[in-house]
Amino acid sequence: MKTILNNPYRIVGLLVGATTKEQSKQISRLKKYIEAEQDPQDDFSFPALGEFHRTLESVEEAASKLNLDNDKINAALFWFWNGNPITDEAAFEALKSGDIETAYEIWDKLITKTDEEGKRFWKPVSEKNYSAFHNYSVLNIIRANGNLSNAIVASLYFLESDLVQKFVSSVTDETHKTNKKELQLLFLNQLHSDIEANKKSLLPKFLETLNKQEFIAKQDFMKGFVQKSIEQIEHKIETAKNKRKKSKATAAEAGQELFTATASDLAQLKSIVGASDLKYTS
Repeated sequence: MKTILNNPYRIVGLLVGATTKEQSKQISRLKKYIEAEQDPQDDFSFPALGEFHRTLESVEEAASKLNLDNDKINAALFWFWNGNPITDEAAFEALKSGDIETAYEIWDKLITKTDEEGKRFWKPVSEKNYSAFHNYSVLNIIRANGNLSNAIVASLYFLESDLVQKFVSSVTDETHKTNKKELQLLFLNQLHSDIEANKKSLLPKFLETLNKQEFIAKQDFMKGFVQKSIEQIEHKIETAKNKRKKSKATAAEAGQELFTATASDLAQLKSIVGASDLKYTS
């Protein structure tokens, strides 16, 4: 996912929550390395997640995206945060050494539990694991064998909790105001854009996962999909009507084309609103 691989925090090699002073020092350091045609191996860019090439231009562009609070929040939602040094730092060291699975296991143990029958459950979001929910989500989106559904659920659990304000305050100035709904919409809109641009095959799973969850921004986010599906179906119906009027001899063919062309849109609409919803039945 480019939202993670090309994240401004990754390009400058910093974790979410880095201070302005730390950012300035790191950027100066990076420029010296780049001018010497070298790349530091001890920052938080985690090459094991995917290769990338830093240039003076890319570093300066990334730095410019970490100046305003809104831009910082957008980037922070898709990068790692040291919210609990006791557990997070061990995971970061594993990522630095290329051991993605160890980092995953550290965060997974903090946020899930398994009962006697082997069923896995989410733990409540708490002071001890709230950053693990966030980091687990980011890693699960990008790791080769990651689970997108679990990544989405983990992030929404975190963004639905009151502890999310600790995340916001570590990223932005104290005067910056936002709320759970805005953060959830930022996360979901960015993730959806990335899926649409790079992995459209994941869209049905994305919607299916959201349908099963309850969160503050659900109605606001999903209504966009409902309207888009309806508009696409109605447009295809009008096209079929015009073809039928133009030539009665090919009316059956136009009907078959309409049936085929609207199948995926109808399936998506049904998955969002349900089979008994008036919008779907009509």
